[in-house]
Amino acid sequence: MITAIPMNKDHVASHFTKADSFVFLDDNGQILGERINPALDANCAGKSQLLALLKAENAQRIIVRNIGERMLGKLLESQFDVFQTQCGRQSATELSSEKANLLTQLTSPSQGRQSLHFEEKKASGGCGCQHGETHECHHQHDHSEQQRCCHKKHDAEHFSVQEKLCCRSV
Repeated sequence: MITAIPMNKDHVASHFTKADSFVFLDDNGQILGERINPALDANCAGKSQLLALLKAENAQRIIVRNIGERMLGKLLESQFDVFQTQCGRQSATELSSEKANLLTQLTSPSQGRQSLHFEEKKASGGCGCQHGETHECHHQHDHSEQQRCCHKKHDAEHFSVQEKLCCRSV
């Protein structure tokens, strides 16, 4: 079983999508690889890329300290086993072992942290991208809370329809 752990330097990152990188380990705690977190500065598009990275690396188990309820829901929907640790000072190798204590399995999105700004984002019709203004959608689909548009780029000016992504596939 491959375990993915969000890392900041040599310890577990405090927040899943804000980690510097992800370490992938095998059953024996051997590091298989480390990848830069595509969600770190990329908003909606990066979170989708992060989910794709976890799948591409064949991770089955994910260990987190803190995670938002929406991202947790996406991981659970994708059939990942998600565990939470309260101790960020354990090494990735210690956390990946079957003997790791202080791991709690997360089985419901409600066990994640609620987004402080989600209601604002939803009310404004935006995705929360930090480009300073809301954007218009130039393609057709329902803008419910599960289907919002976002940009690949933070620059709201000078982008084409092709540079936009639809979050409904996230």
